[in-house]
Amino acid sequence: IDQKAGAQNACLEWIIIRSFKGMEDGAIKDDVAMKHVFLDKITILRGKYAGIGDLLDGRMPLAYTHFVQVLVDTFLALAPFALYPELGVWAVLSVG
Repeated sequence: IDQKAGAQNACLEWIIIRSFKGMEDGAIKDDVAMKHVFLDKITILRGKYAGIGDLLDGRMPLAYTHFVQVLVDTFLALAPFALYPELGVWAVLSVG
């Protein structure tokens, strides 16, 4: 078992082994089509849980990050004008 892959791969391997053992014992229909469908479904299941990590990474769309960048740039450009009544000439230096 690949240790980097995690426990979920061990669980899927166990499911595959037990299912094939059931096919050998006659508890599950044993033919090529059944094995093909079963392995296809296991592959789909593996793909689904592998995609969970991508969802948890929290990637943001490029348009959203660009919009936030424009907001921050606008805030920094207007900050000296907003601070001028309080700080005077030092407003420009304090904003950077």
